[in-house]
Amino acid sequence: MGGKSYTKWLGRQAPELQQLGAGLRPLIPPWHRYAHSLACQKAFGHASVGGVGQGTGEPAEIFNSVIGPHGGVTQYMSPANREAHLERVCRLYCRDVLEDMPMRLWRMRERAKAVLSSARQRVDDLEAALTKEMSCEVEEAQAQPQPQPQPQARAPA
Repeated sequence: MGGKSYTKWLGRQAPELQQLGAGLRPLIPPWHRYAHSLACQKAFGHASVGGVGQGTGEPAEIFNSVIGPHGGVTQYMSPANREAHLERVCRLYCRDVLEDMPMRLWRMRERAKAVLSSARQRVDDLEAALTKEMSCEVEEAQAQPQPQPQPQARAPA
């Protein structure tokens, strides 16, 4: 659901649900609302699936958002000119993606380093806490008096 249809749907719900959903932004934008059912959005939407990163969207839709504005220009062109214009737009888009690739990879590497550093710090903190806990238990065990073994009585010979 998106935009106006979400607002209409929310208006027909119970007051408690209206309060909960008042500040909610639909997962799929309004122009895409007929492409996926709500069940599909809930099952596969990137915001509700654990472990999935926040991506930039589906690649085909990103490309369509780049080439879409050229529709107003190309509708008055001859088929050959239209094809040449769209091909040029596609080439420029691909060039932009490739030129941005080193920076994107660098950002991905830096984020991975930060995640790794954070994970190592968590492991170190856990090891320190466990070591401290273990040393406290050892000290408590040493502080308790040890029961002395009773000498065994010898049987008369």
